[in-house]
Amino acid sequence: TGARDLRTDGSSMMADDTSGTSWFFSAPEKYLGDVREAYGGRLEFSLGHLHSDSRGMTPPVGNDVELFSARDSTTLARRGLVKPWVYASTFEVHLDTSNEWVDVTTGEVATEEGIERVLGALSALRIRGGHYAGRETTWLKHVVLRRAERMGD
Repeated sequence: TGARDLRTDGSSMMADDTSGTSWFFSAPEKYLGDVREAYGGRLEFSLGHLHSDSRGMTPPVGNDVELFSARDSTTLARRGLVKPWVYASTFEVHLDTSNEWVDVTTGEVATEEGIERVLGALSALRIRGGHYAGRETTWLKHVVLRRAERMGD
């Protein structure tokens, strides 16, 4: 949301923007709903920039991944994943308390119960695409939501 000229080719998406605002790639329905089995698992993805114009400014730190539940209007976020001036990275974001998910409203670190509650009624999963002050072209690919491995799996 917020990007212009979104293009997809099956396993990847690419978007351009010129606004300098934070915008996000939003997950499709298959990633949403009751995904509590993902607690203890991870979100994996690759993200990069083909072009960016910082306008001489350091890119701002922001929410790089957001999990939102409309059931209780809670957004949990992970910040500081995407490093400035690194133009391609692969991420494994653990869906548990080891990653310091933060409740955006309270500023508090999310508890196991809080993460499970959001995953139990996940309304949106967003990955930030807008990182720079000027024009940028951002790509996202290989997005996988891995459930936790349990004994006997």
